[in-house]
Amino acid sequence: MHSSPAYSEGDAYAFAGQVSRGLLVEALIQLLKPAGRAQGWSLLLVGIDHLGRMNDTFGFAVVDQIVGEIAARLRKRVPQPDLVARFSGGKFAILSRRNGSGQAAADLAAAICTDVSSAPFETSAGPMPVTVTVGGVIAPERATTLNAVLAAVQEALDKAKRQARGSYRLYERNDSIERRRRTNQRTAEEIVRAIWDRRIFLALQPVVNTTSRQIFFYEALARIVPLSGARLTEAGQMAEAAERLGLIGFLDRHVLDHAMEALRRDPTLRLSVNVSPTSIADHSWLRQFADQVTPDLADRVIVELTESAAVNDLSAARTFIRTARELGARVALDDFGAGSTSFRNLRSLGVDMVKIDGSFVRNMARSPDDRAFVRALLQLARQLGISTVAEWVRSEKEAGFLLAEGCDYIQGALTGLATPYDPAGENA
Repeated sequence: MHSSPAYSEGDAYAFAGQVSRGLLVEALIQLLKPAGRAQGWSLLLVGIDHLGRMNDTFGFAVVDQIVGEIAARLRKRVPQPDLVARFSGGKFAILSRRNGSGQAAADLAAAICTDVSSAPFETSAGPMPVTVTVGGVIAPERATTLNAVLAAVQEALDKAKRQARGSYRLYERNDSIERRRRTNQRTAEEIVRAIWDRRIFLALQPVVNTTSRQIFFYEALARIVPLSGARLTEAGQMAEAAERLGLIGFLDRHVLDHAMEALRRDPTLRLSVNVSPTSIADHSWLRQFADQVTPDLADRVIVELTESAAVNDLSAARTFIRTARELGARVALDDFGAGSTSFRNLRSLGVDMVKIDGSFVRNMARSPDDRAFVRALLQLARQLGISTVAEWVRSEKEAGFLLAEGCDYIQGALTGLATPYDPAGENA
């Protein structure tokens, strides 16, 4: 049973009184054990403001001088045996067992902000004013695991930065945020586990010709095969969670694999595959796309890119669309109408198809404004020679309006919901 961090004071403070991040983590682990939890302690995360900008302007040498001076000022302010660690490139961590109350930790954070900003730093580029922003967490009542401690202190630092650079903030527990974080963690684990366990499959939803009702292509949607007693995870929920949790690139690559395999198995099948904003700027995904969308498959591939993704990064969208079309695939702009694509941008993107956002289609029967808006979108696309798909079509009344206004294809409950892909060919 340890009552103090496992480090040697003779060799741990290698540079300006710092310990390594590894030793800091080891000390935190000890404090999170039952014996350590009986003690009061605090963890502060000190972020150097605008470090990237200083690096771009003055170079690595000047930034290293600033980092070294901040380390020295922190060590002077925080006497041993409290720990000062280089946490990452522009962040220091301070683990103190003498400032275990909220007020003591706040006083220390305030003093650090004042120490750094009180006088310019002497550098080879001349005197330079520098500020730091500080986030803190008080334990043990605000911490149960190492990940929880680090997440809490990072959250406090992020909030302090949004509040004002050069300020400090202590973590305040929010039960709803904690529940959301736990849900996110479970969802992330479910997605990753499902991919490794090969429990993700495709469900195909037909997109049909508005006049003949013949299937033109299927939209490939991801589903997770649930574990016993769990419910099926819908495509929209999974994609939204994966995007939020930083897993969307991982999921996109897996879905692309499944879709290309389905096309290789069935030469009559035509599929659309959704791609996230993350993936269109991801070189590894683009390489995979170029490798798998071979000439024999390309004319049966439609890539769906959301309007908001295209608008947010027009340069990346144009590059991706040009690449996809050069390979022989077509590109659809999904959720059209929900974003703010101008006439000029829509024309310059060079997409083959637009899919009108279903939130406008489903309200057409009772909303003259939505009918007028859908009509305008269809006219705009027709003027540019772009094919149109209306999403979320549920009734013959809606289909009749869309047919009269010249919409090329419809998709929704009226013509079929997504069903699991059958490799034997029942979807074809």
